[in-house]
Amino acid sequence: GINAEYGLPKFILSQEKMKQKNSSPSLPGCPQQTASRLFLFLFVFFVFSSLPAVHGFSILSSNLQLGDSQQQQTSQYRLTGDAALIVRRGLTFFLTVSAASPLPNDLSFRLSFLPNLPESQYDLKILGGFPNYQFSVELRTNASIGIYSLTVNVVRGETQVYRFRVPRRVVILFNPLHTEDEVYFPKASQLQEYLFQEYGTAWTGSISNMGRERWYYAQFDYNALLSALHVVSQMPEGSDRSDPVQVTRWLSYFITFQEKNQNGVMEGRWKEEYEPYTPPTSWTGSNEITDEYVRSGFKTVRYAQCWVFSGLFTTLLRTLGLVSRQVFNFESVHEKYKEGQGYTQSIQIYIDDQGKTLSQQQGSVWNFHSWNEAWINTRRDGEEGGWQALDSTPQELSEGVYQMGPTPVVTVKEFERRDAKYDVSFVRSMVAATIKYEEFNCFGDQCHFRRTAGSAHAGAILLASDFMRQNRRDLTANYKDRTTWRPLGKRTVMESEDQAEVKIRFPQKVFGKSLVAEVKVIGGKQCQMDIKGQVHIVDYRDIIVDHIKDVSLSWLHSADSTSSSSSSSVSSSSSSLISTLRIKLEVPEYVDKIRDNHLKFTLGVFTNSSGDTLSPVGNVKGHLHLQMPELLVELLDEEGEVLGTSRDQKKTFTLLSIRKYLDEKTPSSSSRRNKRSAETRSLPFCR
Repeated sequence: GINAEYGLPKFILSQEKMKQKNSSPSLPGCPQQTASRLFLFLFVFFVFSSLPAVHGFSILSSNLQLGDSQQQQTSQYRLTGDAALIVRRGLTFFLTVSAASPLPNDLSFRLSFLPNLPESQYDLKILGGFPNYQFSVELRTNASIGIYSLTVNVVRGETQVYRFRVPRRVVILFNPLHTEDEVYFPKASQLQEYLFQEYGTAWTGSISNMGRERWYYAQFDYNALLSALHVVSQMPEGSDRSDPVQVTRWLSYFITFQEKNQNGVMEGRWKEEYEPYTPPTSWTGSNEITDEYVRSGFKTVRYAQCWVFSGLFTTLLRTLGLVSRQVFNFESVHEKYKEGQGYTQSIQIYIDDQGKTLSQQQGSVWNFHSWNEAWINTRRDGEEGGWQALDSTPQELSEGVYQMGPTPVVTVKEFERRDAKYDVSFVRSMVAATIKYEEFNCFGDQCHFRRTAGSAHAGAILLASDFMRQNRRDLTANYKDRTTWRPLGKRTVMESEDQAEVKIRFPQKVFGKSLVAEVKVIGGKQCQMDIKGQVHIVDYRDIIVDHIKDVSLSWLHSADSTSSSSSSSVSSSSSSLISTLRIKLEVPEYVDKIRDNHLKFTLGVFTNSSGDTLSPVGNVKGHLHLQMPELLVELLDEEGEVLGTSRDQKKTFTLLSIRKYLDEKTPSSSSRRNKRSAETRSLPFCR
């Protein structure tokens, strides 16, 4: 149902464009009008010479509709006019046709779908008679999803004698509300959040400094529906569009532009060269993406990164009727596939004595990574049902292309069948792989192994994109047993008889102000200590983008010593050996370099007992996700008096919320506005 020239489903094309599209080319030596008449004459001659007479029977009009009790299931979709009838599997829709004369006794009706919908996927009943014949079409819960055109065929025996193409199309979607549908979602209390809610929470930053942004899914927008239907229509011949496993795996593949899919919905980019296209951090919702995708005739939209892809993926899944959510995994491992070994659930990171990463072997650790979950209650392939992990930006191949899932989350947690479909070992590695830190002493270009500095497990915490909950939804226990993993945390403790613990936190982290990293050294013995390290700009994959400054400071770790410098200060507690170091970044040091609001502090703490010889005590790394300053909005009346502020509202202002707010707070102002016409009345001024 996709028009190649306009790149849009044919049901939204105007009649004028359709006429232009289907106009006949001129024959050599014939004017256009003559050629058109010739083709029309040949077509009419062929039809009437090959079909028996229809005794004057014809259909004048048609009407498609749902039953009254079923309309609420799809009433949220914002369509343009009568573009299509949307119906979920397991429900019934009705087609009424008005005829010019009664149907002769030797003729009968048949209904056909294009593309073909097997008769085993619906039950047809013909109700009523002349002049309004009504067809009742009950879709079975295994019906193939997609967009269909309907044709009413009049037949004599097996011979077609007349046909009527219904102008309005039918869109068939999955039905998580029907107990017999494979995608049935049994947790009714969560349906509003994971199917009907159009906003979600995107968790970003790092485990030590999380940020949260609002994402607008807009899954009921017209262009979201068009985008989802287009993606489904591109499934290869022989694919089963009734199987949610095949549909979701296809979406995982097709969303991403890649070498074997030059028509992907979005292209990922992890470099800073975004012009003239949109940087990933500029998107705030899927509606902007689907609007551009449809307007361009389904051309790839640029650019995205993991949370943008998963936000769009959530939109398309919910549009098609699948219960779904985004997942955010902090300290997420990307393990490279090893030929002959697969995914070993382990990576190594080489660091120097200051904790700076020298190289990452067999993979890397990202501050966070985002993917999706969709609910498939039962799977035809025999795998576990329930929440299924899906990723449109996996960094490893699956069956020769970049795709991931659907992966049963319960199978990831049990991890007894590593060959289960699909990509179980890869997902398990992202959330539970062992990370080994190997420390090296480096002198110039020469580095020598010193010792294993420690180990940890990936997946410090996994969060869902819930928008309606006051508290965040923690999914960590869904993926692994909490008793068998160790988070990376904020410190590395060195083995020594004078062992010291190193911690870091960020009491000041608002963009546009001085930033402060507070480092604590706890325990050990009284001695001269040094701290050395660097501050870098990093992206969310923990890859260094730019260097901010080097850090170097000496102090006496004792019960009664204090010291300070222009950029750092140190104080010690007399009750125990606790040194607190405050490393300060002034605005000019970072403001022109910052890109994605991520700073990384990598620091090593050393004892300096012999003047020139430094002995490592501990090291620490901390990720600082900058917070944006609060934007205060004041509502003023026409005399300039403050009616309220955004601090009162605690939510984003919209035209409707402003007017509702004013109507509640200032009835007299409301009555004044109501005297004006809808076209001329003005909103209050915003400052």
